[in-house]
Amino acid sequence: MRKLLVITSLFLFAGTAFAQTVQKGGVLIVHELNITLDDATMDKMLDEWVEKITPEAKKYFPEATMHWVKGIGVDNKNAIAGFSYYNSLDEYRKYYNEDGTPTEVCGAAYGALMPLVQELIAKYGEFSWVLRDWVVIK
Repeated sequence: MRKLLVITSLFLFAGTAFAQTVQKGGVLIVHELNITLDDATMDKMLDEWVEKITPEAKKYFPEATMHWVKGIGVDNKNAIAGFSYYNSLDEYRKYYNEDGTPTEVCGAAYGALMPLVQELIAKYGEFSWVLRDWVVIK
């Protein structure tokens, strides 16, 4: 829980720093990846992830504002997190059903992105992925 609060705080700070606003009714998706690294450094992996995955993801999820952070604490040093922010629940529902499952549009996007993800897994090692969705209430 502490980790999630820190990550969420970083996102809100980043939104303020880059003059983006997080508004009531917006939807924040937190993708947390815990990585078991091979011989690569976390910085190199994150740089490559941002350079390869983010531009492609923006093609399939144009409404989303995306940011990436890396863990710096003892309990999250092998973690990165991605934030996707949608201005409304309607924008979010284009990609995710009410039960959290992907829509056909989202499934097609994930299918298109998976070869890039698999390439990075092969290069850097296995990881686990946790996806959490939040609606902004204040």
